Amino acid sequence: MLDTRITRTETGLAFSVYRKPTHTDQHLQFNSHQPLEHKPGVLRTLTHRAKTICSTDTAREEELQHIKKVLSVSGYQKWAWDIPGGKKTIPHPSTQRQTQSRGHVSMPYVSGVTEALSRKIQKLGVSVHAKPTNTIRSQLVHPKDKTDKLDTSGVIYQIDCQDCDQSYIGVTERNLQKRLKEHKVLPSGRLNI
Repeated sequence: MLDTRITRTETGLAFSVYRKPTHTDQHLQFNSHQPLEHKPGVLRTLTHRAKTICSTDTAREEELQHIKKVLSVSGYQKWAWDIPGGKKTIPHPSTQRQTQSRGHVSMPYVSGVTEALSRKIQKLGVSVHAKPTNTIRSQLVHPKDKTDKLDTSGVIYQIDCQDCDQSYIGVTERNLQKRLKEHKVLPSGRLNI
């Protein structure tokens, strides 16, 4: 019953789309740097939810009007509504065999470049999936703290001599700090990892 409001009526139960009071109605902006096929996906998802959850024509029409209003603020034009409304046709078995995919390729989305590459790769029978890579999430969210260099293991390191221009290069699979203690050196600007 996800996203569903259930109302008791005189004739039984009525279903409509439910949003939390804190819902912001923010969706993927149409002019954002995203693959074009992702944008009709927003329309398809929201209209499919409205058509499958709403049990009355009135609730369905109200939800569709709400979606149009919200997405028009996000830059979706009138022509975009025609994309998801098409009927899905079942391909003939003979053409389906010819268009079976030889594999899948996932590539970063770069406007203008990805589309051209996708067309060429798809001619070879390989499915192409474009994904945005430089997102706000990738810029702001770093789930792990950076490990201190001295706490790393499996590294190649270089220790420069204080008294001459010689240096020692070593490899260790153990904790670097422990290995440096064995060398009896304090890495104060003389250690390269």
